[in-house]
Amino acid sequence: MNPLSWIPASWWTWKVWRVLNPIHLVLGIPYAAVFRGSGFVSVLAQLAIVGLVHEQADGDFLKANGGPWEGIKDAYSFVAGGVLYYVIRLVF
Repeated sequence: MNPLSWIPASWWTWKVWRVLNPIHLVLGIPYAAVFRGSGFVSVLAQLAIVGLVHEQADGDFLKANGGPWEGIKDAYSFVAGGVLYYVIRLVF
């Protein structure tokens, strides 16, 4: 079964997927929570490195796999998850 079939095919859903990968965003939140003691900038740098290494291993920077923009989008989605974690901590 394809997990993408669970997502309703609305315009908003696909628009979000074009600019941000929600799975990588969600994975960045617990990573930031675990390493929050190392500081904000350090956590964002770590998430950027994790994103770049992950996408390099995936092959998303290759032109055949929609790269380089697919890889860049997925890599910064990890960092966006860390930023979201810190915003939630500031608000609540």
